[in-house]
Amino acid sequence: MAETTPVSANPPFYDLTDKIGLLSDVKKQETDIEEESYNFRFAETRKPKDRWAAALFGAQFGVALVLNTIGVVQLFSILNPKDGEPLLPVPNEQPYRNAHPALYILPSAAVFAAFTSIFLYQFLRFHTNATVVGSIYAIILAHFAVMILSFLAGATSAGLYFMVPFIVFFVLTVIVKDRVEFAVALLESVTSILNPNMVLVSCAGFLVEAAYAVFALAGMAGFVIHQMFETDDGHVGFKHGTKYAIVYLVASAYWTMQMVPNMMNVILSGAFASHYYAEGGEPSMPIRKATARAMTTSFGSVALGSLVIVAAQAVHYIVGFVTRAVPFIGACMNCGLGFIIAGLQYFNTYAFTHVAIYGKPYVQSAQDTYALFKDSGMTVISNDVITYMCSFALCHTVGLVTAFLGFFWAVGTVRNYYDARGIVCIKTDHGCTDAGLMATDDAFAIGGACWAIGVGCMHLITRVVRAGVTTTIVIVAEDHEMVKRNHPTLYKQVKETYPAVAAKWEENTA
Repeated sequence: MAETTPVSANPPFYDLTDKIGLLSDVKKQETDIEEESYNFRFAETRKPKDRWAAALFGAQFGVALVLNTIGVVQLFSILNPKDGEPLLPVPNEQPYRNAHPALYILPSAAVFAAFTSIFLYQFLRFHTNATVVGSIYAIILAHFAVMILSFLAGATSAGLYFMVPFIVFFVLTVIVKDRVEFAVALLESVTSILNPNMVLVSCAGFLVEAAYAVFALAGMAGFVIHQMFETDDGHVGFKHGTKYAIVYLVASAYWTMQMVPNMMNVILSGAFASHYYAEGGEPSMPIRKATARAMTTSFGSVALGSLVIVAAQAVHYIVGFVTRAVPFIGACMNCGLGFIIAGLQYFNTYAFTHVAIYGKPYVQSAQDTYALFKDSGMTVISNDVITYMCSFALCHTVGLVTAFLGFFWAVGTVRNYYDARGIVCIKTDHGCTDAGLMATDDAFAIGGACWAIGVGCMHLITRVVRAGVTTTIVIVAEDHEMVKRNHPTLYKQVKETYPAVAAKWEENTA
């Protein structure tokens, strides 16, 4: 009888080393399956998604960049001609003591607002529960007080204006009061991760938004001037295709202005996710890696999601234009579409978070976001409401404190500025206005500008916190096993706040 060699049920690995091609095919198939299934796993490396959207954005941005550059050059040549006097007067240099107080009050207000924002953030970090609860009551009481004062002063319209948010905030507080503890746990988790580099990303995003807005506006203005010509009868005409070019530039600018904050959110969400998924230590260069992913493999997904908002805004504009002859219907349509667009922007925030964490294409991220809202929409919204109220209160606290500082500083200096110049009356179209009244108007204007500076400074921090909260909510909902393993304190708070949800998770795991 011929001797046979037994075949092991589990052959050793070295028996398969000669079958390199087979192993490569199996590995490739496993990779393809993983890419197609889009499991809820944090992906450090990933394939580019939505390439066509990235290519489309790049193409339109390149064309818009050329047109805007032509416009900026044209505008600059008009404002600063080579021959003759410049169109804009060049102010004579004056001693600092003769400058208008706004020139030193506003920069000082920015420095004050920055330090106040850092102080309030530190208070939020170390006294989260007190900050959240205090913010909720402060918002309600502030709106109630302004509403009552407005009615007592006979300003019925102002009273009604503040009555609506007072009722909304009061009702929301009653609805979400049982979720405060979990919102506190969310904020504690986020603030323990947040670092100065994340705030620098927020500041960089703001600077890019502001710079591109100025560039786009100047470019469009200059391009319109570039397209002008004088007709035979002495009138001003425009070259053929000018109106289409302007529509294109407006749409391109809006798409780009949508891209910048969305890209910033993807970077921040990716950085927060790196910390949550780090096993036993700090992640390596989380912001740099998140930025690389956002600018490469996830760029198309961000472009596509931003394009959705641009399309919705275009529909909004067209409907408003078509219904302008019937004001009531137009107002109703504009109101309804405004709510839809706001909902889409809120929805996109979570879709972009899925893009940042799991490297999915935009459509798949939108589907998963829809499933998230379908399964636990009120849970997500309730915690978002609490963190939003906290952010709102912190921003306006810094804004109001900075506004009062700027206003009272201006009251004491603007009148002295007019007196030093010997100005007692300022000529206007309606006659002569007393310098004292003009000084008061200037003080209110400076106070309003200081309020905007204060709100903006705190917003640069709170939008990082909001990105962290969104990331945490998505990770808790989609990968609770990782949260249970790496962040037991946060998981315990989820279990205490939502026992039914935690029981369902454990049942599915078992």
